[in-house]
Amino acid sequence: MRLMIAICIVLLPTLLAAQFPGISVQARTGGPLQMADLWAGLLGFALCLCGGAVARRYAFVGVAVALHAVYWGGAFGFLHRVSPEVTLGELVRWNAAPVACSIFSALAGAWLGVRIGLGRTTPARR
Repeated sequence: MRLMIAICIVLLPTLLAAQFPGISVQARTGGPLQMADLWAGLLGFALCLCGGAVARRYAFVGVAVALHAVYWGGAFGFLHRVSPEVTLGELVRWNAAPVACSIFSALAGAWLGVRIGLGRTTPARR
């Protein structure tokens, strides 16, 4: 049950932010890492941190990374359908930095959230 609540903590605000203010992951056909990518990574980190603290299970880390990979897969699929002249390899090359920022921030946020939820913020004493 905690895992489902944690998934909702990550998924619902992300979908609502994409629907109403228009904030979402965006695959593009060129250009460097932008400030919007860093803000999106920070939002993903914060949501995964909260979700991990609720889930208290390390399985949530894999779920959070998979959710972010699915987001990016959807963005790549949409861009590839809209502009079929762009190959998938070019999309991956142009968006490698934003994808890495997004996925690693989700990984770090979820892992740290689980650690905080379990009360293991300091190393165990021997």
